[in-house]
Amino acid sequence: MVKKLLGGEKKKKMKTRYIAIPIVVIAVLALALAALSTPAMACTNCCCECDVETTGTCAGTLCSHGTNGTVNGTIYIDGNGESDSGMRQNDVTVIFEDIPDGVTVKWARVYWHIWGGNPDSGGWTNATFCNATQCWTDNQSIPAFNNGGNPATNCDHDETDGFYMGGSGTHWVYWNVTNNVSTGSNNITVDNTDWWDGRCMWVYMVAVLENTTKYSEMHYWVNQGYEDLGATTSTTWFNGPVTTGRNGTLWHLALTAGSSEGVYFNMHKVHNGIPRTTVTKEIIPSGWIENDNTQNMTWDNTVNIDPSVHPVMGIFMDKVEQDLTVTEIDVGTPRPNHASTIKATVKNWGSVDIDNQFNVSLYANDVLKSTKQTVASLNAGSSTEVSFTGVSLSKGCYDFKVIADVDGDIPESNENNNATTVKGQVGYVIDVEDYGDFDDLVTESSSGLLGSGSVTHSGDTYCLNKLVFRQL
Repeated sequence: MVKKLLGGEKKKKMKTRYIAIPIVVIAVLALALAALSTPAMACTNCCCECDVETTGTCAGTLCSHGTNGTVNGTIYIDGNGESDSGMRQNDVTVIFEDIPDGVTVKWARVYWHIWGGNPDSGGWTNATFCNATQCWTDNQSIPAFNNGGNPATNCDHDETDGFYMGGSGTHWVYWNVTNNVSTGSNNITVDNTDWWDGRCMWVYMVAVLENTTKYSEMHYWVNQGYEDLGATTSTTWFNGPVTTGRNGTLWHLALTAGSSEGVYFNMHKVHNGIPRTTVTKEIIPSGWIENDNTQNMTWDNTVNIDPSVHPVMGIFMDKVEQDLTVTEIDVGTPRPNHASTIKATVKNWGSVDIDNQFNVSLYANDVLKSTKQTVASLNAGSSTEVSFTGVSLSKGCYDFKVIADVDGDIPESNENNNATTVKGQVGYVIDVEDYGDFDDLVTESSSGLLGSGSVTHSGDTYCLNKLVFRQL
């Protein structure tokens, strides 16, 4: 972790960037945002308040904003919000979900918030970003907001790093880590212990990933900025061509919001209130996406006015990736040491058809059972049933787990929700819901599974003979 300068000395702004530190133990990547209970003061003739945009200027001065483009890829967003474990501290560590193998990182930034808590105090924010083999540091000195009445020093932006300031201390900080992110594990530690308060309440990394053979084409926008919204609205624009006829994905974040009117996409309401606990993901129906090269998202704070809403991020891509999950597992009534069939239902939740085959596997207590089942294709929004035959287990309780796309053949918007687990009993468990269940027992008895003659019937009368019942 990066500590303060010797003795906590506060010098003029100094940034230490991209210092490689060999490591053995993987550190944690964190990106944080923090909350504000009072409205922030406006910044005049500088870039402290910039509209949430892809690119542009503020009061005639060029501001560092986000990015946009067209690529065969996807948007990656992960991190922690204020309600997650370990947040709301002035020294936080966040581990991000793995970056998938085989991708190129086209653009990546980490973002974190500082709750300064006192307009007369500033401090250093020290971040350490690590992949599996190296760490880098970024140290930024943020002055007191009041700063002798000179608002021009209340912000600093370039393509490497920067910050936006406001009011009693809702600060929004970013760092370009495009050349530092690697496939697999990445993490960040943010140290704000040099502050009057310094708590960090949100932490996120945003990356544009490319793989020309696995991902379909997308148009994307990553818009960033900082606004003191007040009792009004703010609109961020996603200008440029889109692919119509398919759903899109929207992410948005406003610091310290909560009770406002809501969030809109092209005048369609996508969220009641302006959420504050986390970056919020919305699926945009294809019918809402207009073929006029001007999509937009609006934060509305004109009803149920929240005095401390600070929009900082709006992100859009014109597709929803394929997303496979196991929605149901039917264990049935497996008998000890006899071949049984276990069924599972797999669904593609995305808006993109899966045209390539993928495999599904069954595990019992984490031991592979039966052969992999192959699904040739699966349309967007559709489900299919797979059957695992010849499953023979000794008596007892088991965790039955089914994993869709077990070999990782399909690129998905969420690679971490492919597995589902249910508990099941292997034994002479008898569940009787209607007469048909008794008939099944008679059939099993006749085949010798329960012992010949153990279950018989005459008319509407069923007899259970020579069965021993005990608690397992």
